[in-house]
Amino acid sequence: MLSPSQHTPEFVLPDSQIHVAALRSIMIFTLISGMWIGKTKLGIVLSTIPIFLAISMFVILNIISMLRMGSVRKISHVELFFELFADIIALSTVLYFSGGISNPFASFYLLLLTIGVMVLPARFSWPLAALVLGCYTGLIFFFEPLVHTHDPLSGRNPAFNLHTVGAWMTFVLSTLILAILVVKIMASLRERERRLAKAREESLRNERIVALGAFAAGAAHQLGTPLSTIAVIAKELERRLGGSSELDEMLRTLRAQVDVCKHTLTELTQNTSAERIESCALCPADVFLTETLNDWRETRPEATLRIYQPVVGMVPNIIAEPTLKQALINVLNNAADVSPGAIEVRAEWNDGELSVDVIDGGPGFSDHNLMRAGRATFSTKAEGQGLGIGLYLARAALERFGGSLTLANRTAGGVHAKVLIRGSY
Repeated sequence: MLSPSQHTPEFVLPDSQIHVAALRSIMIFTLISGMWIGKTKLGIVLSTIPIFLAISMFVILNIISMLRMGSVRKISHVELFFELFADIIALSTVLYFSGGISNPFASFYLLLLTIGVMVLPARFSWPLAALVLGCYTGLIFFFEPLVHTHDPLSGRNPAFNLHTVGAWMTFVLSTLILAILVVKIMASLRERERRLAKAREESLRNERIVALGAFAAGAAHQLGTPLSTIAVIAKELERRLGGSSELDEMLRTLRAQVDVCKHTLTELTQNTSAERIESCALCPADVFLTETLNDWRETRPEATLRIYQPVVGMVPNIIAEPTLKQALINVLNNAADVSPGAIEVRAEWNDGELSVDVIDGGPGFSDHNLMRAGRATFSTKAEGQGLGIGLYLARAALERFGGSLTLANRTAGGVHAKVLIRGSY
């Protein structure tokens, strides 16, 4: 049985398809121009019909290639190989009826071979090289010579002049085309490597998030019973030790925090299916922000927020997805851990996105940690006071829905975290 790698066709990059079509267009223009100049200006007799048919093959191939570039379907390496194969045959036909290798446009063989070698794998490049070598060798012995008139008394030879000028033009074109193609193709390869590196990074991040999710699910299952026990004991203590307003307030706070934990664990076990994500309702950005800040205040009553948000403007709709809400809460928690009494939240929105700036007055990040923040799991807090996954999960959740998290140190001290959530209609 064939493995997927053996029967899955490989495809040509879109930029490479554009380069092939551009090269073919240049060849068409150059061959037609050379044929017209030789026939009308220099009096060279050419077999017009077969040359015209060969150039027409170039035109048809280019039209088909351009139409396929506009379609959704990708072009495989096999298809491009046969396109270049047909190009070489068409060029050989033109050269056969116009002087063979004495025609300066024979250098176009190298252009076709160069782009084939750069775009196609080795198993296609070598057959193309063999075809080019065979055609070029054959044209040494089999061709129709150029018939021309010349004036030996004046010492001028139109055929020699044509060959010299044509060879110079072809060399210049070949140099420019090769330089442009190599630069563009190498840029495409570098961009492809960059995308592959980013995909590998995202894959590793997703694997870590899945592992964290599995661990969180197990922890949620294990924490249910202890939290229920704490809630029962807190209620019993409140009943037995009631009477002290300060103690009553502490016990009520304890029970409220336990209820928040139990509610969070319930959401964790319920909000994990793909069906739930697809069925999430849309929520106005101002409502989403208000609900998120109110929920956060319940868990961090000691923190002080100064909130600034616009009172006018079109309010975008935000996907009411719990992980987006948790992402913003994680950023707020990170700010509250370093400066609970000085946190600013500045919200802005337009018709396409919600932007939330969270500004704290803490010590900020070191340059090294600033580069890692949100991209790696680490904590700058004392041992046992943090897991180091808050910003990491926040960035992953935001990027999953097209948003972003940007962190920067402030010159006055503290960190400026910018949360961007894409809107939806």
